[in-house]
Amino acid sequence: MYYLLCDKDCQKPEKYKVFEGSFQNGIRNGKGEQQFENGCIYRGDFAKDAFHGSGDFIFPEGTKITGFFDNNRFRKGTVALSIGINISCITETDYETFEDYFKEFRVGIAPDCFLMGFTSTRGLLESAQVYVRGEPVATYQGSNLVFKVPGDPKAYLIVSKLWFYVGEIFSQGGDNFSGPVFDGRGSQVWYTGIGYNQGMRANSQLHGTQLMLRHCAGLQFFRDMKYTNGKFQSSITIFNNGLIFATEDDYFKGTLRIFLSNGDDAEFECALNEYSSLKLGVLKNRDDDSEIKISEKNGRILFSVKGKEFTLDEFKVMLG
Repeated sequence: MYYLLCDKDCQKPEKYKVFEGSFQNGIRNGKGEQQFENGCIYRGDFAKDAFHGSGDFIFPEGTKITGFFDNNRFRKGTVALSIGINISCITETDYETFEDYFKEFRVGIAPDCFLMGFTSTRGLLESAQVYVRGEPVATYQGSNLVFKVPGDPKAYLIVSKLWFYVGEIFSQGGDNFSGPVFDGRGSQVWYTGIGYNQGMRANSQLHGTQLMLRHCAGLQFFRDMKYTNGKFQSSITIFNNGLIFATEDDYFKGTLRIFLSNGDDAEFECALNEYSSLKLGVLKNRDDDSEIKISEKNGRILFSVKGKEFTLDEFKVMLG
């Protein structure tokens, strides 16, 4: 969930502003603002070079985390997703996966209606209830809870073990359906990490623009995808280090755009082994058709050129 907060490669000293306190030998203490390579901003308290105390963490697409941070991990406060869903929460960490999850949460669904829940280790839903005007009206009991949101003829709340969904559905079940079938516009939110998927379905097929934010232990990206009647058309993915991967018709092959310190950018043909990350892949140099391998080691992306490994910053310098 907060791997990005610890990634110092994305936090350049020249993008740090001191409000109160000190900034000596690269160590941040007091109050300040740290801008990230991908446009994220943390504004708040620092202690021994870590985000510690009260602060705000703001994503470029508009999602905002506000509350208390403990040694780079958000622990208590509010997650205001850009899609209009606000989550008051307390988080914990699974130290086997280093994944943070909502241990306790409350989600505003509609006026006078909210969902309150608790999870076990790794963010698996343990219990949840829906409240209307302060009274419990529905309880999660281990299988999908489907609740008609009051005041909106089309909106439903679906609560599952891994996520909740707010939006339209095609059917609540029946002879031909084993569970709710999504149709129309809706938003899905996971209990682990900061993330959502918002989009449309037509005749139960993905259709139109799908927006996805994932910020957790293994994945950090914002993605804009296009579908037509269930067929993938294109996507643009902005990773946590500011690199942009654009693809059409193929989830794994496209163009990787790298922004350089001189204001220019470089584009490479790119093939990724994992569509959701930059952990493994190959770039093709258009000048001489040579291959550059992408890998990850200790949380840092590395570029292998002619048998020699370069960090992202070193690779940018080499490019110009």
